Amino acid sequence: MIEQEDLEKDNEQPYFTGVSYDEKFCMHACPWSELHIEKPARFTRSLEKCAEWKLLDRCMKIQGRQATREELMTVHSKEYIDLISSCSSKNNVELKAISSEFNDAYVSIHTFDVASFAVGSLLEAVNSVMTSQCRNAFALVRPPGHHALFGEANGFSIFNNVAIACEVALRRYGLKRVLVVDFDVHHGQGIQRAFYDSHQVMYVSIHRYEYGLFWPHLKESNWDYFVLYLGFGYNINIPLNKCDLGDAEYLAVFHHLILPLATEFSPELTFICAGYDAAVGCPDGHMKVNPQTYGHLVQMLCCLATGRVIASLEGGYCLDSLAYSVAFSVRALLQDPCLPLPPIHDGVDPLVVEVVLNIASTLRSKWKSMDYFMRTVNHCLSRIKAVTYFASEATYKYIPGAVPTCSCEVNTPSNPELLRAVMGYLSKEVPLATNDKRLIGIAYDVPDFEPVSADSEAFSISLPTSDPGRSSILYVFLKEADCSRRLTKWISEYGCLFGLF
Repeated sequence: MIEQEDLEKDNEQPYFTGVSYDEKFCMHACPWSELHIEKPARFTRSLEKCAEWKLLDRCMKIQGRQATREELMTVHSKEYIDLISSCSSKNNVELKAISSEFNDAYVSIHTFDVASFAVGSLLEAVNSVMTSQCRNAFALVRPPGHHALFGEANGFSIFNNVAIACEVALRRYGLKRVLVVDFDVHHGQGIQRAFYDSHQVMYVSIHRYEYGLFWPHLKESNWDYFVLYLGFGYNINIPLNKCDLGDAEYLAVFHHLILPLATEFSPELTFICAGYDAAVGCPDGHMKVNPQTYGHLVQMLCCLATGRVIASLEGGYCLDSLAYSVAFSVRALLQDPCLPLPPIHDGVDPLVVEVVLNIASTLRSKWKSMDYFMRTVNHCLSRIKAVTYFASEATYKYIPGAVPTCSCEVNTPSNPELLRAVMGYLSKEVPLATNDKRLIGIAYDVPDFEPVSADSEAFSISLPTSDPGRSSILYVFLKEADCSRRLTKWISEYGCLFGLF
């Protein structure tokens, strides 16, 4: 019998979830416009919501640090790092001139310190997870990173936080398979380019595309941009070709593509590019994903890589939906129950169905999960009509200069009425869980319980369902799986034993 003191000893072990955050992230701001949507309030509002829900009290605080130049150079050029470092001594006129050379990115005198601290903070989160100080982690950092290129800032991104963390994880901890799931509304072309020909990093991005009309307007963001040979099947783009998509489409993509592919890939570490600009109300995304849905998406990914999951903040520019989305993601990492989703009245948009089938059809030669999926689809279609589905040609409609880039100062929420309704619902319905013991009850009947050893003949015999010895065999299995160390028992008034582990 395991005593109560053993259970208490187990609960003294390291935290389940770590969170990296620092007030330093408020120092990076646009020097010439307080209205810029990538602003310090993104960090402060998210942190405040986590504090309001008492999530930070339940997490291990991961202390950040500056990334070393060697770490930055795993993804970026020395010349580019030197350029960003030199910004600390520039005036506003010079800073604006440097920023004008980039595609939608600004720099300030604090940019190098803050951006390198964001990278270092994420690397410390990786170390905390890989050394078992915590099971998973959330890096609440800014500026974002997934657009940053080898020698260029891009899309509010200075250093490519997640790409650097992937590279360091592969080298420092000897990993062979790392998964990156990017649900930011923009395609993370920086990560794609960093690992495009790699079979060690699977990069999966679901993003608004509109046949290239949505930023960053790249052909390489489409579903058909596959590398041949070594990297084939490890770079997977899931483009969304219209606005106002929501829970139904994101859940369908996760269940039919992302989870089967990720499970078959079997990562040793999972990164989430946690961008929340597809959330309802975001002025830049124009999508309708509910904040609580992100909790469900994160929870799904927690079953991978033996729970080693690290989320890093990317986009999200509606402060209300951003704060809730971050908090729901942290709750999911803490294994709190996910809030129920609103009813889904409409089916998955046909354009999304087409993209899912295109990707699955193309990847079926590489991944068995996609082959099984397409067999099922074709079987179902054959019952309706004698037609086998074939992948269609990818379409690209963007003409340079024909579509203006979204203003970085648009702070008016999209779908304001829907945003108010969602925020009103969440303000009343979110339960604040406080139990961190994560216990599961086991009950079995005392008179019929006769423990047997693993060497017993019972282990080599297929027992009928009515055989009382089954419970003893299961108990031994639990014991050998180290569950009994976390087991406490007592006899109830009905003479039964209950175990919590």
